[in-house]
Amino acid sequence: MIDFRRQGEAETKKRRGRVRVPDKLLAHLKRLRRYGTDLGYVVNDNGRHIGDIKKGFAAACERGGLVSVTPHTMKHTSITWAMQAGVKTFDAADYFATSEKILIEV
Repeated sequence: MIDFRRQGEAETKKRRGRVRVPDKLLAHLKRLRRYGTDLGYVVNDNGRHIGDIKKGFAAACERGGLVSVTPHTMKHTSITWAMQAGVKTFDAADYFATSEKILIEV
């Protein structure tokens, strides 16, 4: 599981989800662990936990010429693509850490 919750912080209405690691990624992670690689945080800065993605995300958007794009915008796009590809709403809701009701409504 990938856990987006922040350790030591209280849960708010804007819950951070836990999602299943995609099969292809999981296979790579398992292979690396077998060879003795302790990855720690998969997304990291020289092995250190990355606390907030806002600065890096804003810089990537600027380099790409993207205006008014947020991580939430990308979540909506990913869900749309999943639905267009025929992913069942139950599976998409689980993967994207949202309720099936909200997924269908939006």
